[in-house]
Amino acid sequence: MTLRRRVHVAGLALVSLIALATTAAAVLTIDRLARDLNHKLLASELAAYARQVEQAQAVLHATGLAGVREYVERAKADLVAEFRAEAPSRFGRLTVLTLNGRAVLHDASDRDAPLARGCLKKMLTSGKGAQECTLDDSRRVAHFLVLPDWDWLLLVSVSNAEMYQTRNTFLLNAGAIFLLVSLLGWWVFVRLSRSIVDPLLRLADAARALGAGDWERVPPPSARPDALGELERSFADMARSLRHANRELEDRAWSLRATNERLGVEMAERLRTEQELERARDAFGAILDSMPSIVIGVDRQCRVTHWNRTAEEVTGASAGQAVGLPVDQALPRLGRHLDAIRAAMDEGRPRRLDKQAFRQDGQIFQEDVLISPMRDSGTTGAVIRLDDVTARVRMEELMVQTEKMMSVGGLAAGMAHELNNPLAGVLTGAQNLQRRLDPDLELNRAALDRAGCPPEGLRGYLAARKVGKIVESIREAGQRAAEIIRNMLEFSRGSAGSRRPVDLARTLDRSLELAGNEYDLTKSYDFRKIAIVRDYAPDVPPVPCVGSEIEQVLLNILRNAAQAMALGEQAMGGRRPTLTLRLRREGAHAVLEIADNGPGIPEATRKRIFEPFFTTKAPGVGTGLGLSVSYFIVTENHGGSIEVTSEPGQGTCFRIRLPLASETPVPAA
Repeated sequence: MTLRRRVHVAGLALVSLIALATTAAAVLTIDRLARDLNHKLLASELAAYARQVEQAQAVLHATGLAGVREYVERAKADLVAEFRAEAPSRFGRLTVLTLNGRAVLHDASDRDAPLARGCLKKMLTSGKGAQECTLDDSRRVAHFLVLPDWDWLLLVSVSNAEMYQTRNTFLLNAGAIFLLVSLLGWWVFVRLSRSIVDPLLRLADAARALGAGDWERVPPPSARPDALGELERSFADMARSLRHANRELEDRAWSLRATNERLGVEMAERLRTEQELERARDAFGAILDSMPSIVIGVDRQCRVTHWNRTAEEVTGASAGQAVGLPVDQALPRLGRHLDAIRAAMDEGRPRRLDKQAFRQDGQIFQEDVLISPMRDSGTTGAVIRLDDVTARVRMEELMVQTEKMMSVGGLAAGMAHELNNPLAGVLTGAQNLQRRLDPDLELNRAALDRAGCPPEGLRGYLAARKVGKIVESIREAGQRAAEIIRNMLEFSRGSAGSRRPVDLARTLDRSLELAGNEYDLTKSYDFRKIAIVRDYAPDVPPVPCVGSEIEQVLLNILRNAAQAMALGEQAMGGRRPTLTLRLRREGAHAVLEIADNGPGIPEATRKRIFEPFFTTKAPGVGTGLGLSVSYFIVTENHGGSIEVTSEPGQGTCFRIRLPLASETPVPAA
């Protein structure tokens, strides 16, 4: 499509749009005015009819005949006759209906109920207003009023054609005017555009010639005195300047082409260098993120510049949140190490802070802090690495304690062996003393005769001084000491790893005796103050197990129960500390239960009670390994199970299940 045709089409569209907008505005205005006027006329007519009804009702009330049906019906009939006489001179058609829809005044048809039931229901609900309705099967616009006192519904209505007749007539006239104005405007626009389009077409031809480099086809400027003529002359001057500039550009293009080739080589080299740097940066970041330690980079002002993935997981703060913050805000526990960080950057030497304790989630942890200064292009900073060494420190402490306990165990075993010799002498001496003080033995009688002492006198003396009871107490104490030493020796012997049938009732009693004889340096509990209740079923056979390991488990549980009842004595409400030991058989398992009536275990502690290194005791009192080792012995070494139930304030019960049949052959006892 040529420019001239485009201009003509654009002109026609513009004129048509203006005429259409004007016509539409006029049509909408006339439509609104016509509808408003018709609605006002209908409302006015309905109000006039309503006033006549009110006047008739007022007369009936004034004469006292409002309650007489005969006079009311006569008044209604007079009003209907008056309405029928006035109807030709009024706007709209009056219809009077009863409230059930039957016609009282309606000249259009002989139907008893000319109004649609849906329209009647809406009018009775509204009581007064205007709405479109179906009257005699045709759509009409009606203003209505409900008169419940007379059982009347007044409607003044016009058909839709009458309602919008003025608008439709105006639309026809406006359409004709719109067409005429559009054609006239387009003709005027075409006449005016010729004087503008033709010069522009010449300029377009000249521009195409310039674009093609055909300088000879550029037309000379016209002699028009108006602005378009000035534009043509300016274009000709511009064409001459461009022709001169084009020659200079061609000369410079050759030099620029060589320069561009050289720059392209340099840019390719720089791009390769940047890609290598980016890969190195990504690899370095991946290395730092893969480290299990917290790695934090800081600048000279101790602001965070790097925050690896482990730091995000431990602190819960993302790198975007931490970078830019002071390091003591991003990780508060580093605030006490700010002087060491600055000193490492000032001195240019790394600093190491070992076993730094910090508290988190109510527990104490330890970590090694390594501060390494870095210098990069004159920028000073440091890299801080935090290694959690809590488990290592606890393991070191455990190893020290284990070595100490092994030494104590060996010493105890050696002492027990050494004590056995003098104890055997004491028991033998007590037995010999008891025999030699017996006046009934022949050898003793002969010795008494030689000494001139009658046997009855010796018997009386021994009875008076209770020498026999003293010797018997010495013998009983020696036997008790021998039993204690024998239990210590059996417990201190290392397990050979083999299982033998073990009487669990005897093991429970021996463990209880060992726990009762244990000397507690802290005096935090005393087994002599604890009541012991035994409930052993007689049908439990020997269980194949390692007796010393089961004794270790039972000792751990008994000690913990005694300590818990001693520490929670106030919370027990004056109850006497009591330990209940139960043993019974459940199918193919033997079940041991150790229950106390202490303060119980909180739910949060009970869930973690078998975790290694978890303890509620003060530092240095417990390692947190007793119950975890017990769990390992029962579940891993013996294929059983151990569980704990507790109710705060009511006590705790440990329940151990051991299989009665071993998977490996059991050697004879």
